[in-house]
Amino acid sequence: YLFGPWPIVTAWAVGGVLILVVDRKINRAGRYDLDGMPLRVALIIGIAQCAALWPGTSRSLATILGALGAGVSLAAAVEFSFLLGLLTLGAATSYKALQHGSAMIEAYGPLPIVIGFAVAWIAAVISVQFMVSWLSRRGLGVFGWWTHADALSLDEDAARLQREVQSREREVDTYTSAVEKAQEASAKLAAIEDVTAPASGLL
Repeated sequence: YLFGPWPIVTAWAVGGVLILVVDRKINRAGRYDLDGMPLRVALIIGIAQCAALWPGTSRSLATILGALGAGVSLAAAVEFSFLLGLLTLGAATSYKALQHGSAMIEAYGPLPIVIGFAVAWIAAVISVQFMVSWLSRRGLGVFGWWTHADALSLDEDAARLQREVQSREREVDTYTSAVEKAQEASAKLAAIEDVTAPASGLL
């Protein structure tokens, strides 16, 4: 059930509310930056990330909101989220490289892979700097409204999909009922033939 559309709609709607509430309540300057973050704050952020186990919940959002709630500045919260993503994605990439790295090199050669890593790294650095700068000036509010719009859109899609599923279920029920009636008629016909067969032999 958790992997259906409604839990995702719920996660986006609740996430949008949290973003708007936190954006109005927090002090963007915060009390801690990356260098001065105590272990207690890091633990709170780690616990907040558990919310991302719910389908549709962004790990980055859980990290940023948890960090802001623990008193980390907005800029440091965003940077911390990207750094955690770098570790997890880096570990996943390394694992895949161990499994399929030789096949990739054989198919594409080493140079395109190196260029791809370099371009991805440069793009990530530019994106993080832009996002930190933008959020420091404007805050998270626009993402809250954006998440609400996505939730409403997915809500409409989920309702339409549910109607289609219900229609298909009715079609299946009708087909199943017709098959059952045909089987009953076939069984009755077989029973009649069994009864009339001896009389047919006498004739």
